[in-house]
Amino acid sequence: MEEQVIAANMDVALLVSALDGDFNPRRVERYLAQCWESGARPVIVLNKADACDDARAKAVEMERVAVGRRCVF
Repeated sequence: MEEQVIAANMDVALLVSALDGDFNPRRVERYLAQCWESGARPVIVLNKADACDDARAKAVEMERVAVGRRCVF
C-alpha cells in the first residue's frame, strides 16, 4: 500500500456527509481517524437534511461515532 497525499498544511478538515440514503457513520469514523492522525481538526457537516425524515436522530447517531465532535446541518 502506498501513501497518497491529499492536501498539505491544513489545520481544519470539513467532513461532509449526506443524511439521505448515503448516510454512513462508519465512513465518517474512518475519515475522522485520518484527520486526527494528520493533525487536522475535523468538523463534520451534515447536508441534505431536507431529504431526511429525522435529521436530529441521525445527527445524534453521527455524534456517537465522532467522539467529542458536534455535528452541524
